[in-house]
Amino acid sequence: MEDKNLEIRINSERDKEIKFSRGFKFLLVIGSVLTSVYAIVLIVLLYSLIGDEKVNIYNVVFVRDIIFSLQMTTCFITFLSILIKKRPFSKIITWCVYLIGIYNIIQSFILPILPNFETNFVLFSFAGSSYYIDGNSFLKGLIIIIFARIIKYGFEYQNRDDETL
Repeated sequence: MEDKNLEIRINSERDKEIKFSRGFKFLLVIGSVLTSVYAIVLIVLLYSLIGDEKVNIYNVVFVRDIIFSLQMTTCFITFLSILIKKRPFSKIITWCVYLIGIYNIIQSFILPILPNFETNFVLFSFAGSSYYIDGNSFLKGLIIIIFARIIKYGFEYQNRDDETL
């Protein structure tokens, strides 16, 4: 006998929408607006890199600005994803946080190569060489990657919990 009230739900992103508080929505909108500015800055920086022969790619500030703009653009994508899907945890958010950590680790290797770069925390120094790894960027990136893994485990746990219900 078939029960007409029985509803089979497919485990989809739409079924898991969460109602956000006004305060959280406000923070997401403000974060989205502010980080969107850096998405535009990234486009301008990349355009100047391609089109302007006067840009010094060995300038620490220029390279730092590009990496920071990449991070903020990634945050912008994350915030938009949360606003659109109405879910605080998803695969795209996990990957965006992971990417921000990777950007920091890449920065820890690139910036010390550039002239005039200074740091107060040298992680590794290679014997007979002036090359080192910036510990500040490396440690920040490592911590962010650990948080990305925690978010991933939370997302997987949330999915398992939703499937159980």
